[in-house]
Amino acid sequence: TLDGFIFVVAPDGKIMYISETASVHLGLSQ
Repeated sequence: TLDGFIFVVAPDGKIMYISETASVHLGLSQ
């Protein structure tokens, strides 16, 4: 993974799990 960026997407497209690092990056990008 890139800098601990990992997430799991359900078949319907919803994010079921996202790593803490990814959450931080997404929070900053929004």
